[in-house]
Amino acid sequence: MFFVIVYLLFFFLVLNFYNFVVLWSIFLLMSITFFFLSKLMLNESIIIFYFIVQESLGLMFLLFFMFDFQWLILMIKMGVSPFIFWMFYLLELMNSFMIFWFLTFQKLPFVPMVKDFLVNFFYFFVVGILFIYFLIFFVKKSKFLLMLNSVESFNWILCLIYFNYFNYFYLFFFYLMSFFLLYYYFSFLDYTFSLVLILFLLNFPFFFSFFLKFFSLSFFSMMNFFSYLILVLMIFNLISLVYLFFIFFLNFFNLKKNQFNYFFFFLFYFLILF
Repeated sequence: MFFVIVYLLFFFLVLNFYNFVVLWSIFLLMSITFFFLSKLMLNESIIIFYFIVQESLGLMFLLFFMFDFQWLILMIKMGVSPFIFWMFYLLELMNSFMIFWFLTFQKLPFVPMVKDFLVNFFYFFVVGILFIYFLIFFVKKSKFLLMLNSVESFNWILCLIYFNYFNYFYLFFFYLMSFFLLYYYFSFLDYTFSLVLILFLLNFPFFFSFFLKFFSLSFFSMMNFFSYLILVLMIFNLISLVYLFFIFFLNFFNLKKNQFNYFFFFLFYFLILF
């Protein structure tokens, strides 16, 4: 709870200050807080790699403020598609709780800074969503599938900020709650099964990804070109969901055969079909 309060404090500091030195200081404090959390969760192996990546980008953010490169540096620090390849090695070293934290709260303080670049780089985020739908066919590990699903949802959130910034608060905190509840509810299950289960549940109707795409389409309803574009992206998302179902189907036979697993398997099968 203490670390959640600290990151919320960082978020409100970024909202009130837009000085490059202050922002760099917040980046440094975020890294230090992440180090303490990693130490507390007995996941020290990620500290050195995370420090090298984040502090190198933070130094570039401070030195290159005259060359309009801040947006690119922020995209890499946040792990926004397509700048996500450094995250694969990092997630390989993380335990399940640190993955949850890294994909949710760790991104929160960056968002008030990103909103200033959305006017000029909206199509960049749309291309990033397409890139995720292409990349997901080449990934098999559950950790990486979870990361790609999170990055895709976050890109959708950034696209929505372009139209209405205040909707971001509702959607992002709904995203946090969905991820948090699913993670802890299924923590007693097999690790691979629980991660794939989270991926499925986040894409089903009345869960986060469904509402995110529904709200996106409602914003684009007055613009025919964007409506068609979002529909195409939703079709790609459906294809990726079918692929995830295929992965889950294969993993299902590696689990212990009990009634609980059979129940969830046929429940997911029914929901995907109907």
